Amino acid sequence: MRRYLHRDEGEMETLRPGTPSDAGLKEDYVSKALNVLEDGLRGGVYPGFTVLVARKGVVAIHRADGYAQLIPERRHMGLNTVFDLASLTKPVCTATLTLKMVEKGVLTLETRVCEVLDGWDEG
Repeated sequence: MRRYLHRDEGEMETLRPGTPSDAGLKEDYVSKALNVLEDGLRGGVYPGFTVLVARKGVVAIHRADGYAQLIPERRHMGLNTVFDLASLTKPVCTATLTLKMVEKGVLTLETRVCEVLDGWDEG
């Protein structure tokens, strides 16, 4: 059995496998999200994907599909595929932290950068 850890108010817990409904997620929303990933893969937007969605201590989705590498040879995407994130740290961290601030009510999705950071005249 695959094990996952998550932090809840300072303590580490093991996440348990389950279904989207076990995690309090709407099945139709989950299905739509997975369809977007699969459509992007089939449409050539990206060569592969891996996704893990957990909520309330339950891993609702953990899937991988497509290829992790195309050149010099194809390498299938797997649940344990290791990625070289290189220059992705800034956008991934920025997006994650921004959405956490939206979740906490500090920002909205409509908040402009110039409202938060000095020196930004627009945006």
